[in-house]
Amino acid sequence: MLNKKFFIAKTSELSQSTAKGISLDGVNDQLFLVMTETEVMIWVNDCPHNHRPLEYQKDKFLSADGKHIVCYAHSAHFDKVSGECFAGPCKGKKLRKIQHHEINGEIYVESKSLINLKE
Repeated sequence: MLNKKFFIAKTSELSQSTAKGISLDGVNDQLFLVMTETEVMIWVNDCPHNHRPLEYQKDKFLSADGKHIVCYAHSAHFDKVSGECFAGPCKGKKLRKIQHHEINGEIYVESKSLINLKE
């Protein structure tokens, strides 16, 4: 199987106070991107508490102040950098991080990173 790179987004589309959901199937957002003070992070859109999407509407993954990730189903709160839950029903568990490459302001992921997203 070939390992292809897939374009995900441009870094210019991101800010520290917002998140961007990414649909791989044209229906649901399987991934989401957040920008920290120093880097872009890509996370699988799957809460470790009961394996459901985190956002309550398109691109609504962050707290009101934009400082952390929130699962709106059961109010789990996650660190934007480590993905670790620090409050809520899955405290101590982590979101799954997706490795990516940034090339000239564009964000890419490799196809092998997209296999079994909910593991």
